[in-house]
Amino acid sequence: MKAALLAGEELSVPEVPIKISLIASPLFVIVTNTTDRDLGLEVMNKALERIGEVIRSKGGTLTVKMEPKVVDNREESELQAMLDRLAQEQEEEDEEAPEEY
Repeated sequence: MKAALLAGEELSVPEVPIKISLIASPLFVIVTNTTDRDLGLEVMNKALERIGEVIRSKGGTLTVKMEPKVVDNREESELQAMLDRLAQEQEEEDEEAPEEY
């Protein structure tokens, strides 16, 4: 998984720096901050493609929960709230799951 995420981050360009953060395994978020909307979407989509290629080459699957999109400050706050909620739900699921030895 780490190799796939690093492969996606490698597609960063100075105008579109890509940052990938763990929300709650296996949930990750990819973000950037750019003034060029079209270039931002293009780079983000290429990063997702590359991440998927690496994951599939190792026999895994990639599920994109939300396609890249441009957000304003209000939407960014809503997105952060949603990501926080997903992280909390994942933590609760992990706590409820029986431990395997």
